[in-house]
Amino acid sequence: MSIIVKFFVAPDDTSASLALQSGPGRAFESLSFGNFDPEEAVVEWECLLTGGTFEELVEAGEPRIVAGQGSDRCVVFALSPRLSTALADATHSRLRDQLALEGAIA
Repeated sequence: MSIIVKFFVAPDDTSASLALQSGPGRAFESLSFGNFDPEEAVVEWECLLTGGTFEELVEAGEPRIVAGQGSDRCVVFALSPRLSTALADATHSRLRDQLALEGAIA
């Protein structure tokens, strides 16, 4: 089964949850990727970029579910403020080097 993942930025949880019905569409600029588990990827990215551990993230309830998890398995979740900051502050070369070093990308 193929999974299409759409990453987008919304101003708040209510706005983000509306994307569950029909996708981010024109309301939010998005990037689409496929064939990976987005929740696992986000946890791995946070561990790699912020130095957190899987256990810490689970205890903190990250990533936080905003909407979904019905029978269609669609879900909208929010990145932690810590990961959002790390991604915003990271240079392209930092992301490439860190993720390649950890084997997250080829």
